[in-house]
Amino acid sequence: HVLPEAIVRAGVVGALAGRDEAPPPRRVRGERQRAALAVLAEHQDGHGHATARGQRRVLEQHGGAGPGAGRQVHLPRGLVFEVEHEVAVLTSDREETPSWAGEHPLHIPGVTGLPGWQVAAELGPPQPEDQKRDGLSASLDLAACGQPLWGRRRHPGDRFRPLGLPQPKKLQDFMVDAHIPRRHRDAVPLVVSPRGIVWVVGHRIAEWAKVTSATERVVRLDFQPG
Repeated sequence: HVLPEAIVRAGVVGALAGRDEAPPPRRVRGERQRAALAVLAEHQDGHGHATARGQRRVLEQHGGAGPGAGRQVHLPRGLVFEVEHEVAVLTSDREETPSWAGEHPLHIPGVTGLPGWQVAAELGPPQPEDQKRDGLSASLDLAACGQPLWGRRRHPGDRFRPLGLPQPKKLQDFMVDAHIPRRHRDAVPLVVSPRGIVWVVGHRIAEWAKVTSATERVVRLDFQPG
């Protein structure tokens, strides 16, 4: 897993280093860690975002070769600072990616345990908030998805039609466009139905799975680490 408080999407340092009300967590102490975080805090734009220059300086000062996909710096205490495209992530190299062998049917309704996750599912009529859910929660048109639904990791050749796009695309291309770091792509859960990939959890549902004015029955899924 990526350390939740250490995710820096689009350069946002947030609780890591840029805000007085949220000091760095204890596990990222140490001279080199503080130096790296201080650089990110110093080089921010007007919205609290760390700039590419800040990311580049971290990489240069701590052994990286410059900005770009796949650049890594190994810090003390097993921490890894990595930049891919516009996403900077601080992770632990001691953390293992959950095993995602096979397919895991989801209990609908009910709670299902997946590797590294607990998934709660409920059924009901459409609600106004169904079109606003995102992140680790999704509302899906049950009839459009079909059943059963199951969870799995990505497979070679997977294709996915993200919400808002007229045609499907390679899942690999979607993950690159979504700036998901390469080392974390195999850990991203997918919800799948007989029709195809319904939801790339944490990112986007399929266009054909969205709740519309014609939807009669909704399945609501909530993923929680655990």
